[in-house]
Amino acid sequence: MAVHVEIVHAPASTAGDGTDQDFVFTGFGTPKAALFIVTSAVTDGTRAAHCSLSVGATDGVLQRVSTTHCNDNQSSEDTDRAGDTDEVIYLLNLVGTVDGNANFKEWITDGVRITWGDAPSAGFLVTCVLFGGSDLTAYVDEVTSGSTLGDKVDVTTMGMQPNVIFTFSNRTNFGETSSTNSAISLGLSHDDGGSGESRSHNWSVANGALEGKPNQVQQSTNAIRNLFGTNLFGGAAWTDYDSNGASFETTVAGGNTCGYLALNLGGKSFDTWEYVIPTSDGLDTDTGPGFAPGFAMYILSSMPEADTRHRDAEAEVIGLSVMTEDSAGYPTSFSHIITDDNDADPVDNNSLVTSKAFDMVDGDGTQESNATLESFTAYGPEFNWSNTGTAMRFVGMGFETDPLEASSSSSQSSSSSQSSSSSSRSSSSSQSSSSSSRSSSSSSQSSSSSRSSSSSSRSSSSSSISSSSSSQSSSSSRSSSSSSRSSSSSSRSSSSSSQSSSSSRSSSSSSRSSSSSSRSSSSSSRSSSSSSRSSSSSQSSSSRSKIGTVAWGHQTSVVEDNTRTITTNWTGTGTIAGSGDDETLTLQSGQSEESETWNLGTGQARIRTDVYQTGSGLVPTIEYKTGTTEAAADSDTWHAFVTSFTSLGWIKIRISR
Repeated sequence: MAVHVEIVHAPASTAGDGTDQDFVFTGFGTPKAALFIVTSAVTDGTRAAHCSLSVGATDGVLQRVSTTHCNDNQSSEDTDRAGDTDEVIYLLNLVGTVDGNANFKEWITDGVRITWGDAPSAGFLVTCVLFGGSDLTAYVDEVTSGSTLGDKVDVTTMGMQPNVIFTFSNRTNFGETSSTNSAISLGLSHDDGGSGESRSHNWSVANGALEGKPNQVQQSTNAIRNLFGTNLFGGAAWTDYDSNGASFETTVAGGNTCGYLALNLGGKSFDTWEYVIPTSDGLDTDTGPGFAPGFAMYILSSMPEADTRHRDAEAEVIGLSVMTEDSAGYPTSFSHIITDDNDADPVDNNSLVTSKAFDMVDGDGTQESNATLESFTAYGPEFNWSNTGTAMRFVGMGFETDPLEASSSSSQSSSSSQSSSSSSRSSSSSQSSSSSSRSSSSSSQSSSSSRSSSSSSRSSSSSSISSSSSSQSSSSSRSSSSSSRSSSSSSRSSSSSSQSSSSSRSSSSSSRSSSSSSRSSSSSSRSSSSSSRSSSSSQSSSSRSKIGTVAWGHQTSVVEDNTRTITTNWTGTGTIAGSGDDETLTLQSGQSEESETWNLGTGQARIRTDVYQTGSGLVPTIEYKTGTTEAAADSDTWHAFVTSFTSLGWIKIRISR
């Protein structure tokens, strides 16, 4: 009796037409549905030319996909859209023809297999969300709303009463022929005692416009409200939920065809809501759901308000974010956005995918609000926001999930039957109850006289090193009995001092590591570092032999295998003060501190910050060295830490301003 959701993220295979590609989360079981999100981005965290967004879903029987595309660096807007009933991924190129399409082939052990009928020209990043579990029921199809206000299309083919419905459309029938004018509508709906609630973001760019001219509206009552070129067309919402399905009711005259993914969650809590993002940096809990979800999806937008159409800079961005959290509280998230720079000449259209919960940039690529997922609290997702200031409204949907049953090892992977370029993310598919605590929510917070509440926050980006049973290399990991999760705690300091503390966690059969991370203000930073290694057997809590999980700067009530002081084990030009749980590390501009060299073990590592301490300030530079021996790590060059790295065994960390 369970509901499971996991995310696999990997580049598309470019091996050629007819290539099969698998997306696997070991231990997941047979999925019941899969959602695919693809843009023109090929590297996490790097903007890619052209705004291209493909959104598709399958229940293993039916499949639907909608796609939109705007060419970059043109003298006028050159835009297209398309959809299909036989694909889950559909990408367009500069002349509006196919640049990669893939169809569902079959469910496989712990995942899904797709076939690239037309191989893409590049390894565009694919995010695949797997839905499964004995309690989950899924259905995918398309529906066309009536053209007259009040028309209802009664959809009974679902064969179940859906709890949540994800709707996607580009105001065209699902045929392979592309049409001019970029358009994409994304909606989230849920059953509210049979009547239903629907919300959506709807975006379009008119073909032939002489300069960038995005067009967008958020709807607080419609699952779809299509924009087409410069025109605003009809709307529809899901209503009258019953045991056979739901009705698609026309709320604004004008018919629309859309694809949808409907889920029944077998009694789990669920909801959809609006999230107005904060305008100041730091921690913010989205209390929209009112419960602790295990999965959440957000429709992202630069729009500041609902139900008002914009054709200006506030309409530049639309996208999707998906996120999960394992039973130990470690998050996985991916943010996907496309942008059209308002009034740009030549036009400036781009795509961006990152492993943050949200990563918003404006049309010309200027960084705006971004956030990492700290944890799913009892009231909703908690985010750590940076670079805020601009009000934006997102639409969210979430529901409860269950941890996967314990297994000896697990991994996330994507592989291609014809290409060596396939890649994977190693991850654990199970969590034991002994390792289910959340570092960000269960750790004690100590105060510091230097902390300023107006700017204090915790950063979060978990770092782990784990072994993988998959033949593919991993870009991130989650813990299980044979893998480890790292979680470095680091906080941001006020203008005069910082508290250093970090942590990682291990259970009786898994270890969690945390590499260091800290944030500093104009005159100081609060740092914290911890790390772990994984192997087929975990480190016991009695280990104090410079191997396994370690927390620097925090000595009590930690779950790491080892605790170490900053005072005696870090060196550099910063100022270290205090003792026990109150060690502080202050960094002025131009200063740095280096950790001792630590035996972490081989595998992938990623950073999760601020497990035990909270602070404020700017983000410092975090670097690492790694080698197969202590001497090799010491002689390695410094590498910038971004989202994850491969440990060769021994590691060393540097924090600097």
